[in-house]
Formats: sequence, C-alpha cells, structure tokens
Amino acid sequence: MEESIELGQLLPWLRIATDTMGREHAVLSDGLRHLRIDIMAGSLTHTRGAVLLHYEIWGSQMAARRLRTLERFLDLVRTGRFRAPLYPADPVIGRGLALLRVHDARASGASHREIGKALFGALAVEAGWEGRTDHVRQRVRRMVKSARAMAQGGYRLLMRSK
Repeated sequence: MEESIELGQLLPWLRIATDTMGREHAVLSDGLRHLRIDIMAGSLTHTRGAVLLHYEIWGSQMAARRLRTLERFLDLVRTGRFRAPLYPADPVIGRGLALLRVHDARASGASHREIGKALFGALAVEAGWEGRTDHVRQRVRRMVKSARAMAQGGYRLLMRSK
C-alpha cells in the first residue's frame, strides 16, 4: 500500500515500551532528538513489514504541538534522519543545566564566589561581586536558591506540559 510505512526503515531509531494497560508507546530517537508516538490500537511489537498509521489531532490547546510531531515524523520517514531545523533548541535547557551545575558545586562544598567564577569567569566576579554593583553575587545567590528548590522537588514542574 502506498500510504503505508515500512517498519524496517524506522528500526534504527525505534524503541517500544508497553504500559500497565498494555498500550504501546514508541520512541524514535537518534540520541539527541526524539519523537514519541502512542499506539492507540494495534501493535508495533507484533508487526512485520509495512504499517498504516492513523494520526489523531484533537484539542485546540495541543493541536500545534501534535502537528509539529507529525511534521517531524513525516520528515524522518521521508529523509531517514532527524533534521536539526525541525528541533529548535529549548531556551529553558540552558538554565536547567546551569542550575544542575550550581547544585553539584554546592554539594561539593564550593562557595558562592567559586560558583560565580565557574559560571561567569573571574573577571566578571571581580567586577560584579562587591562595591557599587554586586549583580554577579546576587545572580549567583538566586541561582543557588533556585537549584535548592529544584533539588527539593521543583524539578517535577519541568515535566508538566506547557
């Protein structure tokens, strides 16, 4: 069938997990980028050869996200790769990584000043730690406070849909 997709062409990226209700969740990933597809009926695990997929888009809040996932999936099928322009960098990730670094540094006993030097460099710390402006010290304090909150359960908020 011309509209079917040869399952074999997806195998290099395909991982399938089954939940407690027996539903399959397929993840296609190149290690850096990923797509998740929930199998609502049928099975990919017990299928050989070609599959015919029906994609559901419902809900005005989530329609754009679902369309983006469909576009990425179709591009993967068409090109055989996860093309970077379809996966823009998430600006939240940079801050999250910085907070992880701050948490690890505090857990290792680093001082606020040492954290500032690691994040912003020695010159920035010297210029913005004390005196008329202490913006670097204040920024490090806020990051330490945020890192502590994340470690105490705030990380769960990252997993909620926007």
